[in-house]
Amino acid sequence: MTTATDSISIQAAKEHPLPQFTPGQQIAGVYEVIEKFDEGMLGAVYKVKHRKSGEVVALKMLRPQLLVQ
Repeated sequence: MTTATDSISIQAAKEHPLPQFTPGQQIAGVYEVIEKFDEGMLGAVYKVKHRKSGEVVALKMLRPQLLVQ
């Protein structure tokens, strides 16, 4: 069941698209993108590798326009 709040969130996500990162691309000069897991209303989750340690982690990119300041 979709609520009014869900509809507002879906509309906000459409109005504020995230930058798209591709495999091999660097994020913040620290992480290398391996693959994109999924994208939702609040942001996207990527599987990335830390360039110095080699550790593989999940990195969630939030839509900055939706953050409360």
